[in-house]
Amino acid sequence: MTDPREQLLDWRSLGMANWIASRAEDLGFRYPTAIQRRAALAMMNVNDVVISSQTGSGKTLAYLMPSIDGLNYVGRGMLQLLVIVPTRELVVQNSMLIWRILGGNVSTQRPGDSGNIFRYIGPRGVKVKGAFDFEKHVLNPDPDLCIAEIVVGTPEELKDLKLQGDLEVDLAQFIIADEADVLFDKHPDAMDVLLKPSPYEPVMEDRCVCLSGVALSQEIVDRCTSKGLMKDPIWITTGGGMRVPPGITHRMLVVKDRSRKLIALTRQLRKDLEEAGEDAPPPRTFIFVPNSEAAKVTAGPVRKALWGEHKLLMLLPEGTEALRTVQDFKNNKASILVCTSESERGLDMPNIQHIYSLDAPSTSSYLHRAGRCGRLGTMAPGVVTSVVSEDEVKALKQAYFNLEINDFMELEELPQREFETEEETQQALLDDLFFLMDTNADVVNALEQIFDKSADEDEDEDEDEDEEDISK
Repeated sequence: MTDPREQLLDWRSLGMANWIASRAEDLGFRYPTAIQRRAALAMMNVNDVVISSQTGSGKTLAYLMPSIDGLNYVGRGMLQLLVIVPTRELVVQNSMLIWRILGGNVSTQRPGDSGNIFRYIGPRGVKVKGAFDFEKHVLNPDPDLCIAEIVVGTPEELKDLKLQGDLEVDLAQFIIADEADVLFDKHPDAMDVLLKPSPYEPVMEDRCVCLSGVALSQEIVDRCTSKGLMKDPIWITTGGGMRVPPGITHRMLVVKDRSRKLIALTRQLRKDLEEAGEDAPPPRTFIFVPNSEAAKVTAGPVRKALWGEHKLLMLLPEGTEALRTVQDFKNNKASILVCTSESERGLDMPNIQHIYSLDAPSTSSYLHRAGRCGRLGTMAPGVVTSVVSEDEVKALKQAYFNLEINDFMELEELPQREFETEEETQQALLDDLFFLMDTNADVVNALEQIFDKSADEDEDEDEDEDEEDISK
């Protein structure tokens, strides 16, 4: 039987404190979604929880709201909430959201900051720390780490911090594993260390462990329960895990060979800008590439070719300015963000209108990239465009087939834009060729090598998946 409280839409109706309910409303999350209501009820009753839902359904708030609400704000100076995520991008994303919930000013990294533009009535001075870099956070740990109430980090770094005594995971009341399928697939030993039951009985009586992801398998949950890492977890699911958000437009832009990808991409970006209208701001856009090398090869030429039309930022997994880059893009200081596959699961930005891929992503990658637009609270559902060469079409169509995407559009490379005079048109063509192709033979070769390598890796990944071949 459905709990009647699930039908109530207000955060306060779920039993949450007035300060955090007000904060959620101030941040634009006025009403909890179905997944958030169900997760809150389960976690506030000290149940272990498995949250499995499609991208953009609000899973992050589903575990953060009840966790932050349930912290002891009287007894300070020890770890209470641990959030484990697979990438530094997710560390940044979760840390920023937690700071905002706690009344924080992201630029000063001070939760409860008195200068906050909202009327914040919650607890002040809560310490929120991130841990994702071995040299910075493990070899030289922050002295405040051991007294931080909330820590967000990647599994290997958190494991090392626990084992060397710099992080008292055994004291944590809430332990969250976000993108748990990736965490247990790539870091099983670290997850065993971090989820190991606390030797302190009072902690275990009130501890809540939550696994969150798009398509969590029963095998992962069975592994956790058999090892004593979780106890009788409640499954919370809504919608199809392996489905993209509804309403998204899917486009396949085919080029004759990979050397023309940047030209085709740039011309299509200009077309998107034209369709947005003269008075509209440039469409907010993500461009996904396989890795850091491809990002560097792509960002420079596209930035130069679109100078005066778009502002572009680049987010790298190993970059030192990840927090600033994400915040600058959120603050509309750029309209295009070039990012790598590592960011597929970590970027939660408002009003993303276009997603571009410069490769044929695997089924899982396509699912997560597409989920960056059409997010909860976004005005428009968004457009996902894959720029592929003719030999990549089959792989992309396989991803469409696996995700039940039947109404995709097939685009051809746009011609050079026309100007009032032939001279202007020819100059624009020469500029594009100069920035994007002819004088960048090394760039083209690098792109081809990168995408060839990426395609081989995707083929290996897909061979491991039990998927129906569309060619049969």
